[in-house]
Amino acid sequence: MLYIGIDISKATFVAAFPAKNGYMTETFTNDTKGIRKFIGKLSAGMHHCVMEATGNYCFLLLYLLERAGITASLVNPKKIKNCSRVMMSVTKTDEKDARLIADFGKKMHPATYKFHSDSLMLPTQLSLQGMLPAIETTWQIRETCYGCRSQQAHKAGVCSCHVQ
Repeated sequence: MLYIGIDISKATFVAAFPAKNGYMTETFTNDTKGIRKFIGKLSAGMHHCVMEATGNYCFLLLYLLERAGITASLVNPKKIKNCSRVMMSVTKTDEKDARLIADFGKKMHPATYKFHSDSLMLPTQLSLQGMLPAIETTWQIRETCYGCRSQQAHKAGVCSCHVQ
């Protein structure tokens, strides 16, 4: 298993791929286009992506990795910070953080992150960030209406969230 370290931010993410002499890093945009480009470089049975849990910025990437069948882990940032202290890493750049996260994955073998249900995705947050097209923010991700909890009523437009 090859561990890919990912340092993620609002606009971009840096991925550290294992190479002969350490790690090679590459930056991708944190949108569907950039994520699909990143996923195109991975193999489902060979790669394990590791990233810090940093707000909502990681969830689109996690979701699309899961859909592609690629193993991914979400790690508490304090664990990465403690690992950085142990390795006496002083300089902080996105590239170095991605390498550190990859090293952490290689040494610690973090647990695979699994969504409990597609309904846990927050499509409104993702669409507000411009990360998902409007069609993906409907019932393809969310199974029930949060206002009335009835998928059939919501599709028919007669649920409590549609009643004025």
